[in-house]
Amino acid sequence: MKSSLKKPQPKDPFIALMFSFIFPGFGQIYAGRIKRGIFFSLAHLNFILALLLVIFHPTQKLNQHILWPAFLFILFEIFVVLDAYIYTLSLKYPFKKTFVRVVLIPLATVIFVLVFNLNILLAEIVNKFIVLAPRIVSNSMSPVLVEEDWFLVNRFQYLAGAPERGDIVFFVFPKDQSRVVVKRLIAKEGESVEIRDGHIYVNNQLVKTSGTADIYYFNGGDYGQANQVINVPRGQYYVLGDYSEKSTDSRFWGFVPRKNIIGKAYKIVFPFERSGFIQ
Repeated sequence: MKSSLKKPQPKDPFIALMFSFIFPGFGQIYAGRIKRGIFFSLAHLNFILALLLVIFHPTQKLNQHILWPAFLFILFEIFVVLDAYIYTLSLKYPFKKTFVRVVLIPLATVIFVLVFNLNILLAEIVNKFIVLAPRIVSNSMSPVLVEEDWFLVNRFQYLAGAPERGDIVFFVFPKDQSRVVVKRLIAKEGESVEIRDGHIYVNNQLVKTSGTADIYYFNGGDYGQANQVINVPRGQYYVLGDYSEKSTDSRFWGFVPRKNIIGKAYKIVFPFERSGFIQ
């Protein structure tokens, strides 16, 4: 006696593909592979959580550490999408199973490897020129940069040329190589600098650079006393915070070596209401 139960109809590979793009794992669930789909969905959520932890970890120094988790996440997503598509395709077209196993799966593997290597190459290029700096943890550069700001750093600008007066520079702190700091560049190598009556004088000339003209700079520290002219050594820079009263900068710890400068801060990306180019 023949069963009256109808044989399940093969699923549409295109719909499985779309479900996988909407949320990884949904394509497998649609194709009837419930456990596999749930596993991929939970793995996807764990990847997202791990990426968020890397991005917002309070001790994060330089966010290029996010690149490898991001690579793995992208590769995982590609694999899940291909898995759902290939499986439903083999169900709908049984006569093509050999083609799927012999041609399509190896081809997908090759594409997978190529994308992986392309991502590594692309990340190396991006990381060479752009850095997402860790969020600001003080107001020493207020109001330009305030606590909780996230900003981009342009590395390329200083590969092509030297830092200029008035630039907001991102650098490795000379007194603690595990820290990174952001300040405004005031004086370059070979120049003399003096804080006089709240203003900056470089080579005995009043500095009117954009970003410094409206700031009152306080005297203080071993390198910023009243009537003290500081000569900037070769290969070094003198930097100050815009919020002079609250900033610990070159007045207190000296100069920044050129090799310590990572790049120029140029754009706030978060919070969104403060996003924009840095002056």
